[in-house]
Amino acid sequence: MKTKVTRIAIFALLIVLLFFILYGCSALFGKSSDAEVVLKNVVISAQMNADGSLTVSERWDATINSDNGIRNFYKEIDLYDGSFPTISSRITDLTVYDNDTGKEYAYIEDPDNPSASGANPYAEYEYYMYGVGSKREIGCYFPKITRGTKSITFGYTITDAVALYEDTAVLYWKIYSEKFTLPIENFSCTIYLPDGTALSDNDLVWLHCEVAGSAVQKTADGFEYTVENVAAGNYIETRILTDKSLFNSEEVAKQNGKAVRESIVAEEQKWYDEWTARIKSENTVYIVGIVVAALGVVIAIGYAVYSQFFFGRYDKSKYPPYVREIDAEGSAAEMGYFFYYYEGGGNGKDNVGKLISATIMDLARREYIRIEPSENGDKAEYRISPQSVAEAKLNDLKEHEKAVYALLQRVAENYGGSFTTDEMRKFASSFQGVVRKYLKVFDKSAGAEARSKKYSSPLTARSILQTLGYLLIMAGVGMYFANTQLLFSAIGALITGVSFVYFTPTVGKLTKEGERKHAESKALERYMLEFSNLKEYEIPHLALWEEYMVYATMMGISEKVVKELKANYPELNSPPEGAGLPGYAAGYVFGRSYLFTYVMLSSRGIG
Repeated sequence: MKTKVTRIAIFALLIVLLFFILYGCSALFGKSSDAEVVLKNVVISAQMNADGSLTVSERWDATINSDNGIRNFYKEIDLYDGSFPTISSRITDLTVYDNDTGKEYAYIEDPDNPSASGANPYAEYEYYMYGVGSKREIGCYFPKITRGTKSITFGYTITDAVALYEDTAVLYWKIYSEKFTLPIENFSCTIYLPDGTALSDNDLVWLHCEVAGSAVQKTADGFEYTVENVAAGNYIETRILTDKSLFNSEEVAKQNGKAVRESIVAEEQKWYDEWTARIKSENTVYIVGIVVAALGVVIAIGYAVYSQFFFGRYDKSKYPPYVREIDAEGSAAEMGYFFYYYEGGGNGKDNVGKLISATIMDLARREYIRIEPSENGDKAEYRISPQSVAEAKLNDLKEHEKAVYALLQRVAENYGGSFTTDEMRKFASSFQGVVRKYLKVFDKSAGAEARSKKYSSPLTARSILQTLGYLLIMAGVGMYFANTQLLFSAIGALITGVSFVYFTPTVGKLTKEGERKHAESKALERYMLEFSNLKEYEIPHLALWEEYMVYATMMGISEKVVKELKANYPELNSPPEGAGLPGYAAGYVFGRSYLFTYVMLSSRGIG
């Protein structure tokens, strides 16, 4: 019970950590704290002129945090106007003023294609303008800064910024494009009408910016814009309709006799409706995401509790702690599939060798094979010799025992009738297909009982849940990286998926009969390890340990059991008279009333 509660507590903690990690990463997408340059404040003052030009003062107050250093600020201005493709606007009267030092920057006559890559690496307090086609890059150089602040003001005029139509004058100004690479924390801009003209109800203004909270308002003096936390890659642009009489038609290049005011208002309303519909859709997705996340948490916790308390392992206290009887109809290999049920199964990579070894030892005990010591210099070795047995005796073997016996015969044939353990390993390496064939038969037969419905439930439903869990995890990761609006939906999918994967058992639940078999196998292990300390049990006769040791080999505890045996049976500490090798019985046939040879073989890992 304590383990179940602990696993659920750990999973709950993982849910909380997952939420904060994903939410924190998402929040960082809109923040500028990791950028090398952050524009803390951008303040723009723009004056519309009677000749249709726009005079701009643009101040940048920046913080810099760069290991390599920053020495160049720049922005791109696109002068193309699709309504007047033949008229080319220009940038004139460009100036750059250093607000920190009071310096006027000098113009670079031949900028050598300066750009953000850092042309003119030694230039300081100089500015430039470079462009191709309708695009212009304006920028400046200053002494390199790695940590600190920098404040500069660009001054420039955009010619032919205003267009005159039959019923209105139009300013369409893209202040920052999607290509602008610097985040802005606070943006403010004021645009004034020509000659200080006050705004009227006839003047209309729109701000195009997808940053939440962006706003524009009309004041007595001009149009005022405010935007906060503009991430790099967000655009800011505006369109203004005002009285055409404020402009000198003889000086304005962009003129068209069409009436456009009504169509522009309709177009802006259409864009606004589309934008609000998108925002509404995103908000709906956001709300649904929160619901999905909450539902995911509920499902995950519910499944965690359900799986642990209803699909978890049985209560061991319901069964005796020690068992000394061995099922006369069973075998060590068959018990092994119960013993290792929750530890990879009898066919698990680390377990199948123990089951094979135990089967070999049992074949020796029952005189189907001989295991004898042999000399190899100073190295002690064993030779295994399959014995010829009558067909009736061969039929006494179970199918998995026959498979091991047949395999040993194949190995012996390859080495002249008998083989050492090293030779058996070489055979297994050279004839892997042959060995796999016998192991397949062994696994099918020895594990058949443990896999039957009498002892364990099928894994179909659990396999489906685990597969669904992996699919939910992949879907959650995909949603998270595809669209940050799906953050909470992603969290819900991930939490549910992790729950299905983490808490879905890898093996089917044991039936009551299966629980009993598993509990008895573990109780037998405890008995063999602790028998000398159990007052309520008498110490078994030495002969009984021949069969016990087969099961100890299957459980991988033979060395520990041998240690206990030697402490309780002193005669096992001395070799029999006439031993041909140190510590071994010369020519002794395994399994005949005396345990010494078996103890030595088992404790040294035959098989």
